[in-house]
Amino acid sequence: MGNDLASRVKKVNVLEKAKSEEVFVPKSLGQVGDVTIELAVGKGELPFWHTNDEDEYVYCVRGTIHYQLQIDEKDISPVDVNAGEFFVIPAGVAHKPVCSDDNVVLITERVNPYTTFDEE
Repeated sequence: MGNDLASRVKKVNVLEKAKSEEVFVPKSLGQVGDVTIELAVGKGELPFWHTNDEDEYVYCVRGTIHYQLQIDEKDISPVDVNAGEFFVIPAGVAHKPVCSDDNVVLITERVNPYTTFDEE
């Protein structure tokens, strides 16, 4: 058990890792229970709206994100998230991010069928 536990000790340089990631393709860097911490790189506008069944937590590491938001297909006030800021997107709120060219975020949400795990 000790060797297995040692293999789970992990340190990640988020900004360095972001250099090799595809735009708008989040990758899980790790898991705590059934929650995943995902690294995402954004640039420009995500081409579609999406909602989550549970709250999504977004921490902006670098750049800015302008979130367009809707509830029941009705626009609500957008939210701008800058580097060093944290934003909670409640379950059921449709969102569509528009990102600065250098945007890097960490997303925390429950593991789901769309979660892609980092192979390193």
